[in-house]
Amino acid sequence: MKSTKIRLHNSGIRSHLKRYRWCLVGLLSCLLLNGNTGSAETPPSLETTIAEGITLLEEKKYETFLSRLPVPEELAQMRKNRSLEELARTFAKEHAARLLGMLEQIKTKTPELSDKGRKAEYAVQWKNFSKNKLVFLKISDRWYLHN
Repeated sequence: MKSTKIRLHNSGIRSHLKRYRWCLVGLLSCLLLNGNTGSAETPPSLETTIAEGITLLEEKKYETFLSRLPVPEELAQMRKNRSLEELARTFAKEHAARLLGMLEQIKTKTPELSDKGRKAEYAVQWKNFSKNKLVFLKISDRWYLHN
């Protein structure tokens, strides 16, 4: 009698496992199909980073732009003697419009990749800009502006 109960119990478990297996297959399919939704766990692509930069500059969110786009070590160096608010005011006056124009210029271009795909360079043409390219670096699976 005891073995009959175990057999019935095991067969009940198997039928539940079969039902849940299809649920898991469905769930995994959804996750795979929606894998590029830009969630907090998914690192942004270079195109997404450029689009984010354009949006922040258009909305005049300079502090957010400066805290997100520059290479973290470069931002830390800039912040040694000035607050983020001071940097944002100077950036707004001297650089924001030019950088917005350059980001708009490159948003549909293909970069020249180097350093095993972790460095992206875009050729830009801008009056009174001493450099002829914008450089992005991929650090820990995130893209940052290196100029």
